[in-house]
Order: sequence, then structure tokens, then C-alpha cells
Amino acid sequence: MLVVGNDKSLGGWQHQSGLPLSYTPGNNWEAYVQLSDLPNGILEYKYVLVDEGTGCVFWEAGANRSVNLKEEPNGVVDLRDTWKVIN
Repeated sequence: MLVVGNDKSLGGWQHQSGLPLSYTPGNNWEAYVQLSDLPNGILEYKYVLVDEGTGCVFWEAGANRSVNLKEEPNGVVDLRDTWKVIN
């Protein structure tokens, strides 16, 4: 599982350079990242699943997720999301 987004630390929308997430108990995935200075303060991202056996890439459905980092006074954001599925 990866997170990919508009920041270079998230691969610049290239899944091959995305940030790997680590599995933790309780069926959770996590990562810690220091983002570069986004010009408008808006982080956009999606979750991507890569099947290691086949190499198939599955992007999360729906619109990009976004967070306005300028609204975070201490610069630290704890994001808790669920995988988007659109039927």
C-alpha cells in the first residue's frame, strides 16, 4: 500500500515513487513524512495498492483527497482515512 500525491515526498503522482505505508495491528496502515513547501499549502493525495505478485496497480476511486496545511497551526497533521470504493 502506498500514498501518492502532489508533493515530491509522495512521488509527485508517480506510484513508482510513492510513499510505502506500513501495516500495523488492527488493520491499519501508517507512514510518517515531512512534506516539502507546497506553494498553496494544499496537499492532494490518493492511496494506491500494488499487487507484488502481478504488478497490477489499483488506484483508490473517486476524487483526490486534500488537506489545507495552512490551517494546521503546528504543522503536524494526523490523517485517518478509509479506502474509497465507488460501486
